[in-house]
Amino acid sequence: MRILFKFAIMRFLLFATLLLFQYSLRAQTNLTVDHDRIFWSDTTTIKWSDFQGTNDSIKSLSAISKIELPYSTSSDREVDMTFTIQTSFVRSESWYQEGKQNNILLLHEKLHFDIAELHRRLIVKAIVEGKFNSDTYKEEVDKIVIAIWENSYRKMQDKYDLETNYARIFKPQIYWNQRVADQLESMKEFAALNVTVVF
Repeated sequence: MRILFKFAIMRFLLFATLLLFQYSLRAQTNLTVDHDRIFWSDTTTIKWSDFQGTNDSIKSLSAISKIELPYSTSSDREVDMTFTIQTSFVRSESWYQEGKQNNILLLHEKLHFDIAELHRRLIVKAIVEGKFNSDTYKEEVDKIVIAIWENSYRKMQDKYDLETNYARIFKPQIYWNQRVADQLESMKEFAALNVTVVF
């Protein structure tokens, strides 16, 4: 499963909101090491050299990050279900305009990555607190992941870009940096990559 979300002033900003960032969900049966991805952690950083994709059409945008949430489920269909989910930055599909890269824009991009991790934790929370049927748990998990990704996650990313004007306004950027850091801290009990839920 892959859901892609593509996220410049007035009409231009609204248009850029749809194109600036591309996000996707991917349900996978196996999560393996992938050298094209950077997986989120407390110490994870991204560098401009990690933006390895090419821009063939969107000349007006400074950068685009591609973020995915690979996840999987497994179960004995009798006692419990194991859910695995990670937040990843995809190098080959992320890019920047040569000459427009700077440290402030890079930090702005990194916070998009952090916002994705925050919503990964919200998904984990919903899974831990949810009730699942052993016959339909995969469909039930998909509904939870998609609902959070399409609603809370998408709205927060849009609001972040609009309020910071894509890293052009420094004061709200500082506010957002602290806001997301605080929320990540408040959700640290749901930072696990793997959780098991009893039916």
